[in-house]
Amino acid sequence: MGKTTLAGLVYNDSQSNKYDHRVWVYVSQEFDLKKIGNSIISQLQREGQYNIGTLQLINQWLDDLFAGNKILIVLDDLWEEKEAELGKLQRMLHLGKKGSLIHVIVTTRNEGIAKKICTNEPYMLQPLKDDMCWDIIKKFSQLEQKASKAEFEQIGMDLANKCGGVALAAQALGCMLKSCDLHRWSEVNNSDMWTESSKRETSPHNTVLPSLKLSYESMPPNLRLCFAYCAIFPKGRDIVKYDLIHQWIALDFIEPSMRLGEQYLNQLLGMSFLHHSKLPPTSQKEVVRYTMHDLVHDLARSVMGDELTVSDTRLMNHTSQQKYCRGCSSLVFPPSIGQMKQLRYLIAPGLQNDSFPDCITEHSKLQYLNLHESSQISAVPESIGKLKCLIYLDLSDCSEHLDLSMNGNLGCLPGDLGILKNLHTLNLRGCKNLVSLPESIDALRLKSLLVDGCPDELTDHINSRFNYLLTLPLFKVRFDGSDAHSNLHQLEHVNPDHLKIRFLENVRFLEEANTIKLSEKNNLMRLALSWNLDTDRFLEDKNLLEALLPPRGLKHFWLDGYSSLSLPTWLMCAPNHLSNLVSITLVDFPMCFYLPTLGQLPNLEYLRLDNLCRIKSVHGDFCGGKGAFRRLSRFDLTRMEGLEYWETTYHDDDGVDDFMFPMLDELNTRSCPILSLKPCPPTFRVWRITNSDEVIEGHNISQPSFTRCTRLHISSSNCKSGGWKLLRLLPALQELTLIDCPNLMALPECMQHLSLLRSLELIGCQSISALPEWIDTLESLAILSMAGCKMIKSLPPSIQQLTRLQTLCITCNPELEQWCESEENKTKLAHIKDKVSALTNINNL
Repeated sequence: MGKTTLAGLVYNDSQSNKYDHRVWVYVSQEFDLKKIGNSIISQLQREGQYNIGTLQLINQWLDDLFAGNKILIVLDDLWEEKEAELGKLQRMLHLGKKGSLIHVIVTTRNEGIAKKICTNEPYMLQPLKDDMCWDIIKKFSQLEQKASKAEFEQIGMDLANKCGGVALAAQALGCMLKSCDLHRWSEVNNSDMWTESSKRETSPHNTVLPSLKLSYESMPPNLRLCFAYCAIFPKGRDIVKYDLIHQWIALDFIEPSMRLGEQYLNQLLGMSFLHHSKLPPTSQKEVVRYTMHDLVHDLARSVMGDELTVSDTRLMNHTSQQKYCRGCSSLVFPPSIGQMKQLRYLIAPGLQNDSFPDCITEHSKLQYLNLHESSQISAVPESIGKLKCLIYLDLSDCSEHLDLSMNGNLGCLPGDLGILKNLHTLNLRGCKNLVSLPESIDALRLKSLLVDGCPDELTDHINSRFNYLLTLPLFKVRFDGSDAHSNLHQLEHVNPDHLKIRFLENVRFLEEANTIKLSEKNNLMRLALSWNLDTDRFLEDKNLLEALLPPRGLKHFWLDGYSSLSLPTWLMCAPNHLSNLVSITLVDFPMCFYLPTLGQLPNLEYLRLDNLCRIKSVHGDFCGGKGAFRRLSRFDLTRMEGLEYWETTYHDDDGVDDFMFPMLDELNTRSCPILSLKPCPPTFRVWRITNSDEVIEGHNISQPSFTRCTRLHISSSNCKSGGWKLLRLLPALQELTLIDCPNLMALPECMQHLSLLRSLELIGCQSISALPEWIDTLESLAILSMAGCKMIKSLPPSIQQLTRLQTLCITCNPELEQWCESEENKTKLAHIKDKVSALTNINNL
């Protein structure tokens, strides 16, 4: 077991849920305090990536975010040796006011660094013993399936001794030897690679490389090149699956086949040269991500050698021969890239240019171009036709009013797009106003046209001109009346990892569903099935869904528009068939009375129930027994207008009461107008309540909750000031935000019990005429923010008793701002460190 693996086990252990937040930062050899600080802030805020420019501002942010919180931070792979820099890091992590608890785990290869930074005795990981390495080799080589195992034993023990006690080395050797005979085992054992390594300075680094190098040399030539290319990604950086495959294709490493790319990735995964990433995602998008062990990355760099040139757009010297460029994110595109005449691969997400950079079209050898999320770009010039070698073009999530031509015809691609003869992948995801494609596109040899989030008119337009499989993962079921069957059979011979099947009401016969053999599509990780409501069906939804049994390895499942009274057996008993599910979304069930038993799904992390209007209750049957929902971290209840109550606890098999969702991190309750909770509030870190007043009234709640409950956001509530019982029952609450509560004339008096509350934010609460005199009972309050609360003309004298109040923010309230600016009142507010006021329009907040 390595350092990162051990830290990951601690990070993900159930005991770590006692922390309000957990943060994982990959530090790497390039020690950058700003990068570390911004990464921590981004993960604590969970609102996208932060890029705060100065250490002073970063420290101020961390000071506020740490205050009153229990936080576990893992700093993985620290290399910095300078005591001055390590001191700055320690000071950064010791910020936060009284009541904070910040625990930091550091992994490093250097014992000296560990002793410099640790406040406790460092824990030194010992190498594995030879017999343990041999057990790993046996497992991954599948030795038990071989004849004459005794003959392999002696060679295997010799190989285990050469692994240097490193599990990764043993695993790589085992994978390489899986299909090898005894002669090949002997060749590997006697390889000169081991002798060459022993002549170098002995270290774990040099001990591991020979075994990895042997595995590398056993690869087919094309796979070797694809692996070596992965060295362009910085150590510790996530690698997005489809981005990597598209890059391999664009650079002619493999034939233009996504299936072949997936086969290569599976081989690298099988050899442990890649792993599925366990790092926190950097965006809200759900994508398959991989990561590479540091020692494997070292191997990739060493074998790539002079073939690799990586450009950092901040350092643009001697660029004429460079073939790859990354790192332009969130910048104005640098014109100096025009010097890179050999450029073949360019990724520049989030550009701030207001037009398509002209210099891009000068790169005649460019094969891969990715400008996704460049929201300011509203047009692509006709000169894009110069990119004759372009294979992959990604313009997803660009301007909402996207005009991709220079003639002002909104929602049109350039007419000469067909000149791009080599283009095989065009990504138009999220281009919401694009409704047609130019006639010239017929001349292209497109293999993939990604149109998720585009209007139905566009997909209909595409399906009328191209094969239905072109738009995968999106597949629309069609029935044109001239054929007795729908087009569903076209999915029979595809095996993607992601599939979104829409318009299932057009399936005519169960044989069509049986033909595609969905349960045998073992690559499938994500599946979305949907019907249109209020449309005629040829088949009963339940019968069709019964035939669309997913494969056992499925991880993400979305079901939308289901109109039967009950669910098929495989979904009602999902833990028996779909134990790998990580997320489930059920949307728009107008007739179904029963929820499936989901509590025993061991890997379920996200659950969304949306507009299941016949569901009256959520209770213990949902759990299916003891130990339910042990990994569920997010639960969304949306538009559940018939839901009357949710029993937040249940009796397990031993008769013990337990929380239904004991590890819940984020809870969203939206438009559940008659929902009541009992017997107590759920456990949560962040809870957003919107238009769900019975929850706030808390009529059926008889017990308070003393579990971790950091943030509560309440919006669009019509509750009056006397009806906020829920707040009384959350004594551990730290942050409260109230948004657009028109009947709230004054702060609820039950808030006086919130002695741990450190942040109070009021937005658009225009009926509150004054803050109460008892506000000084909120003795932990550090942040008070009011936006658009125009009836509040002054602050009560007791504001002076809030000695911990550090930040006062007033927006869209000029009278209150003037009151604060008067000389008399400045004295009353002198103890407040930061006072911010603005006349921003409340509609822009």
